[in-house]
Amino acid sequence: MALQKLTSFFWLLLTLVGCNAQSLPLQSIPDDTLITLQRSVCYGACPDYKLTISADGTVTFEGHQFVRVKGKAKKMISAEQLRQLIAEFEKAKYFSLNDKYETER
Repeated sequence: MALQKLTSFFWLLLTLVGCNAQSLPLQSIPDDTLITLQRSVCYGACPDYKLTISADGTVTFEGHQFVRVKGKAKKMISAEQLRQLIAEFEKAKYFSLNDKYETER
């Protein structure tokens, strides 16, 4: 069940990325590539989970609190899907963002 929901999530994610994303050459995915999305609890019922995608296409979801699926689930995506995702990060100029933003008071 967890793998099925994880699979659905990633197909949705890759659909949003789009099939027309400019593909990167296969050798441009470094072996140490690791994409992480992590959310943690707040003072309410905020979802607490961690999602990672490794260079080999391994997708790992770890659901902790306030999520539909608790526990760990793994799935694979293709190298082409990973290249499309990385291309979208580059298109959005994600790598040129600051590491930290502070609010002026």
